[in-house]
Amino acid sequence: MKKASVLLFSLFIFCFLLIPNALAANVNDVLASPEQGWKRVDLTMATQNISYSGTWRNDTTSPGYTGKHNNNSIHGTAGSTIKFDFTGSKIILRSWLASGKVNVKIDNIDMGTYTANGTAAYGVIYANETLTNTRHSVIVTHVTDTYTDSIDIAESGEILPFEGVEAPLNLSAKPNNNTILLSWGQVENGTYTIKRSTTPGGPYTTITEGINGLTYNDNKIEKGINYYYVVTAKVADKESTNSNEATAVLPVDLGRAILVITLVNGIEKEYDLSMSEVGAFINWYDAKDAGTGPAKYAFQKTWNVGPFKSRVEFVIFSKIVTFEVNEYEQK
Repeated sequence: MKKASVLLFSLFIFCFLLIPNALAANVNDVLASPEQGWKRVDLTMATQNISYSGTWRNDTTSPGYTGKHNNNSIHGTAGSTIKFDFTGSKIILRSWLASGKVNVKIDNIDMGTYTANGTAAYGVIYANETLTNTRHSVIVTHVTDTYTDSIDIAESGEILPFEGVEAPLNLSAKPNNNTILLSWGQVENGTYTIKRSTTPGGPYTTITEGINGLTYNDNKIEKGINYYYVVTAKVADKESTNSNEATAVLPVDLGRAILVITLVNGIEKEYDLSMSEVGAFINWYDAKDAGTGPAKYAFQKTWNVGPFKSRVEFVIFSKIVTFEVNEYEQK
């Protein structure tokens, strides 16, 4: 019986050793050389089929650092991205483990943000061996200023030019008269879909799509409600992941007032505004008086519009002598 147990255990070990990649690398392992069944792609600014956006440079300093492969790594500032496609079912990203954070997106799915563990070495910061064996699009973002060393993929795989769609950057939302004005960064050849929720993080409902510009005024909203927005980009038949979330609320009117502005030439300008609009004007004036903000303020005229789609009157800060606020109650 004892011999049978020993034979069975030996057979198990033998079969285990035959399983490819049974001892897969873990996050924070140095992994100085690629494992069996993998190959390593060194990252430099000249690596074929890798696209960079943001601020990058080659780093060949300190070649003796543990885990630094072929003396190379690349340095990217916060917000800089690496984009590429690859074929296969597995990928390992190796970065400087002493500091920094990276975010990984694969096939428009956010795989998460990974933080270095403080080890003074280059090693595995992200690993995934559960992908389907096909072509995948990858976006790696340096969330903080850090270094990336290399990419490991299957021996049979290839690094190919990026064919995915990057999400729009820097989405912002702010009240704009009776609407919420959204603006975002450009994605080359993209059209945009606007999604909205009343809950942080969604779920989001599409409110419009096929937008060609980089701004949108949402006027189907209620005052006093916080709205949360994301934007996606579409190029051909591919859609990006969500942008960053932006939120805004249209203030509930607390009353109305006649704002009278006296200019240096003696002309008086009168505007019938909600108190929230008066507050926005005063905030602009105070900020500009302190040396920040735009030189002019725009009033959206809702009276005497005539045949025009809209009428906007601008008041120049340096031309204002005085202003007064005459509040009244609506009947």
